[in-house]
Amino acid sequence: LRGKTWELLREKRNTHWHMTVDFGELREPPFHGAKSCAIIETYRKNQTTKVQTVSSNVKVDRAGRPEAEIKKLDFANKKPLPPGCPSDYHGQARMGASLLPHVLVFVEHGSEQVATKKGITKLRTKRSKRLPWRDVEALEFTVPTHWLLPVLQGRDLCPFYFPTREYLDTAIIPLNDCGGLLDSTEAYEYGCYNTANNVYQEHRGSGKGTPETLLGQINYLLKLSRQLPVVAADDAGRFVCYKQAGSVMGAARQVAGTVINDTLYRVETSSEREALYLVSILNAPALRDAYLEYRTSDRHFHTRPWEKIPIARFDPEKQNHVRLAELGREAEILALQASHVIMGGGGQNVGPRKREQDMWRKLEPTDVFKEIDEIVCELLPEYVAEGAGSEDRRTEEMLEGGG
Repeated sequence: LRGKTWELLREKRNTHWHMTVDFGELREPPFHGAKSCAIIETYRKNQTTKVQTVSSNVKVDRAGRPEAEIKKLDFANKKPLPPGCPSDYHGQARMGASLLPHVLVFVEHGSEQVATKKGITKLRTKRSKRLPWRDVEALEFTVPTHWLLPVLQGRDLCPFYFPTREYLDTAIIPLNDCGGLLDSTEAYEYGCYNTANNVYQEHRGSGKGTPETLLGQINYLLKLSRQLPVVAADDAGRFVCYKQAGSVMGAARQVAGTVINDTLYRVETSSEREALYLVSILNAPALRDAYLEYRTSDRHFHTRPWEKIPIARFDPEKQNHVRLAELGREAEILALQASHVIMGGGGQNVGPRKREQDMWRKLEPTDVFKEIDEIVCELLPEYVAEGAGSEDRRTEEMLEGGG
């Protein structure tokens, strides 16, 4: 909600609403997430009461009472989670780069054209949807082809799976011949990038912490340069990516040749097996409630999984650790097979949320996921919520509530 909307909301509350009930602390369906919350408004009008619900999941009768099929939820008996203690991986997660604004950083799909000169590409940038940048027209760029990098974002991530490059956004990153970030002097020698920087400086915010240049923005706190050069195909399997925010935790291994933006975090491991072990734990339905409970806000995971859940470092001598890695590889194969069904026949038109819902729907009932859950329950019994993975805690319900 933006400032003006808040002002209208406060005004309506003072003049029209008799009472406001905040369901923000409820974490069980049908109240988990924005879409499945019931908003009940009581109006002062002609001395009568009007009750209105805004929900796709919760139905009410004419008197405004929830229908019988909406079960009574018992929060008093919910198993409490421990205060939490750090994981062996605490401090290793790194947030992706702040690749903003879109109109100066991202390429409009299908606009790339190879120029007459070898290694040069002509393109048009992608329009931004948020103020003040949505009023900025798309720019025409001519840049070295090696400046164009595919970007992994939180919306792309499905359990154990990232889409192929054709479904990813492409960013314009000024790179040197070694794959590192150009310094500002060299970057702005390119006329189109200098123009983009001038547009950035004209529209950027005035806060003290706002970077003064476009290059400073995309490499804020060195979150981009630390990812460069991009990981090669034989090394990408060691990097675990997980969501910065959402209704359900999700993780997958990084795709070679990509960078991640700030809707994802990344953990570098020492081997593919260790990465698969971590991805299995992060995707385990048994720990879903713990990931949600320890979030920093209603949506943000950030580094809390490593601060509050004592996930042990991968030990190749422990059979259950090795087995989780094996199951992780099997889950990746299942996810890839499922993606052919989900993305096949016009997958470009499948929205990110539906793609994630469909992936969970296909993977969660499998024997692979059930065994992952069993092992995670053995490793972290105190952090497995009572009834986790049961029918009333299905992932798709939670995703429908706000993704």
